[in-house]
Amino acid sequence: LLACRVQEFYGMTELSNPAALIDEGVVAVPAPQLQTVGVLNSAACDPLQNITNAEDYEGVLVRVENVKVVPFNTDPVLPSTGGSFRVVALPAMADTILVSSLGGTYTDFTPVVNQLMNVNGVLNIDTEVPRILPRNSSDITVLGILGVPGTTPAKVTFSAYPNPARVTKVNFSLPKQADVDLSVFDLSGRKIATLASGSMAAGPYMREWSGAGAGAGVYFVRLRVGSETYNLRTISLK
Repeated sequence: LLACRVQEFYGMTELSNPAALIDEGVVAVPAPQLQTVGVLNSAACDPLQNITNAEDYEGVLVRVENVKVVPFNTDPVLPSTGGSFRVVALPAMADTILVSSLGGTYTDFTPVVNQLMNVNGVLNIDTEVPRILPRNSSDITVLGILGVPGTTPAKVTFSAYPNPARVTKVNFSLPKQADVDLSVFDLSGRKIATLASGSMAAGPYMREWSGAGAGAGVYFVRLRVGSETYNLRTISLK
């Protein structure tokens, strides 16, 4: 437990003038906090603390899902084995963030343009550039390669964030075309909303649930893909 000042120094956050340093013993590593690329890549000045951005997650173990490897903006520069690379958020493809190999943490991993993946890592801000620092190559899960038949992605993925939230973003990916039903249920099993239904092609998808037709509370999001069923619990703050 560290009590100190927090200050910005040449684009980096520092802890200074410690008033107390208390050893609270060994603790378990926390689960990664799921967040969007758009939030984690924003280092905008926020003196009034009225927006959520990278500064709120600096030094935190975070997770982004269903992101695609892209070339660096200039040249373009393609990623290499053990090297840093950029990923773009799907399906909007508007925001990118740097995944950095600072310290050689994933020397045995080779990023490939158009790989679809999930990434865990500690969020770092250096000279006002946010980046995700995976701890090792196991923090990077490749789901497939977009544009290559049969590998887009390798398996069904399903997530909901933020949680709790007023508006929940539900992400899912299909390895092949399938009949899909994505619905929200309350604790009694009553269907509250249908977010997607019908035959859908392989690829990543995102749907939003604003809590319309329901009050604050605990709900279940159910994804049916063919004969398979996946369930997530989410908390609505509406």
